[in-house]
Amino acid sequence: MSDVLNPNGVVTSGQSPYQFDDFGPSEDGVEVVRQFLLNFIQPSTLPPELVDEIIDLAQYWPRVRTHCEVPTRVGNGELCCYLVTPPISAETSRPLRHRRVREIRFKVRSHDQGWGGEYGHQGTYNGSWTWFEAVILPPPAMLGNPKWYQEVLTGPTRLKSNVLQTVSLVQDGQPRRWFIQCNVTASGMTREHTVTWTIDGTDHEEQRYDQFKGRVDRGHEAVRLLKPGDRLAMIAKALFPGWVNHVISASAEIIYYLR
Repeated sequence: MSDVLNPNGVVTSGQSPYQFDDFGPSEDGVEVVRQFLLNFIQPSTLPPELVDEIIDLAQYWPRVRTHCEVPTRVGNGELCCYLVTPPISAETSRPLRHRRVREIRFKVRSHDQGWGGEYGHQGTYNGSWTWFEAVILPPPAMLGNPKWYQEVLTGPTRLKSNVLQTVSLVQDGQPRRWFIQCNVTASGMTREHTVTWTIDGTDHEEQRYDQFKGRVDRGHEAVRLLKPGDRLAMIAKALFPGWVNHVISASAEIIYYLR
């Protein structure tokens, strides 16, 4: 387990007084609104395609979300699974409608060790060796129900490097590890970073694979690859002697729609 300063501070979806930025309807709530709109005009009805368009314009989409507020220290060469989202629902009891992820939102409060780095990099994001990545976790049965899977669901947990090799399947010859955010270099001041990935992201020349930090500027790939039953894990890392990733808190949301 990681260095946890408040072992009772783990917060999972549905248990936290933490307030997300906006309201997140449940699948049932979305379906109630959809049925109301379908039958809004009697005796005729609105076309289902128009109803879905109205719901999209209102951004009235279900989501899974989680928040963790456990101060955690991650040192050189360590990787810590800081939080894991609940799974995207795979329920099939309701009338069959396909779930497709539309957006992923992260919010992280953190800082590095507050010193070091190359000349000219201090106070910038250049040369930062403390950062966060995301990986997709399929249902545990698909991985052989490993012990570590249950451990990461309880709170920040240190992992061996071979665990990431197991879950970060290869795509285009590169592991599926997506860079989220790095800390400001050599700054001990806690900062909050918000990162949003959308399904509408496009490929461009600046996107690359970093052997240390994973797939950079390619978060839209994760949005498109997530499917029902999957979870998303946030991994905190640091590299090189003296570098420390101090994680204060983080949250993650997976926003999806039904069709």
